[in-house]
Amino acid sequence: MHMLDDIISSATSGDASVAALLRSVQVLATRTGARELASWIARERDGYGENDPLPAYRGPRPAHVLAQFTGPFSSGVTDFPIPRAAFPEEFQPLFEIRLLEPIASMEDSLLQLGAKDGAMMWSTDAVMRANRLIQSGDLHLLDGYGLVKARQVIPRGLVVGAVEAVRNRVLGLALELEQVLPDLDDIPTHDLPAQRETVSAVYNVVVHQGGQAIVGNSEVLQVSAEVTPGDITSLRRYLDGVRGLTDEQRRELISAAQEIESDAPAKKAGKTQAVMKKVGEIVGKGVEQAVTIAVKAGMEHWLGPGAS
Repeated sequence: MHMLDDIISSATSGDASVAALLRSVQVLATRTGARELASWIARERDGYGENDPLPAYRGPRPAHVLAQFTGPFSSGVTDFPIPRAAFPEEFQPLFEIRLLEPIASMEDSLLQLGAKDGAMMWSTDAVMRANRLIQSGDLHLLDGYGLVKARQVIPRGLVVGAVEAVRNRVLGLALELEQVLPDLDDIPTHDLPAQRETVSAVYNVVVHQGGQAIVGNSEVLQVSAEVTPGDITSLRRYLDGVRGLTDEQRRELISAAQEIESDAPAKKAGKTQAVMKKVGEIVGKGVEQAVTIAVKAGMEHWLGPGAS
């Protein structure tokens, strides 16, 4: 099987759609049992839910909102920019761009748009709520005018950037795997699950490169790792997949984990925060942010509850 070569060639040439690239990576994720990678592929393939944490390349981003108004004597105003600050809290999400669509839909929309920007219309319900606030005097936009419709402007470049971000992550994943698992294409399918931790580590590094971390909000990182809690061999395989660490750093990280490996659960729970602090000291200098995120995710999962 020459899966990695095919993915790298297709991603660099641009011959394959991003949706097709994801299907190739899905085979790898399924065969290795890398659940986090499979979950990311599923979200990109099928779209994100309203309450799902989004990769930064999908938003949220501030939206420019244009509105149409109707007024006295059949007068009207179109493409009037309405300010976010004028609206109460319940309307704030309508001033944020969140790209929830499946990646294939985003690729199709780019073909249909050509060089133009896209748009996301406000729902009828949102327009009605706004008009109630205008009538009650709690929302001031254009005196004497009612809101007919409003739309978010979706810059074409934002959609292009999101599609290319996924393509680049697929390419980065294949290139990194080529470095840390050069014989991956030659491993029999039934032996691939043994590479689960390494694939998970590579995924965590690649998906967070360039600060594009998956976040639920601006402070909380939603990062997981395919590491068996308490299994030092599993942790070692995971760390082997994190390029950007020196051999000395890997030894120090394993040593830090082994310090509490044989402790009783009660004693272990009291030492996990100290261990995580030491982990931060080991990888805190001269290491890319993505590598730090991946290492901490792996160590936290290995340590179990109470590590963060």
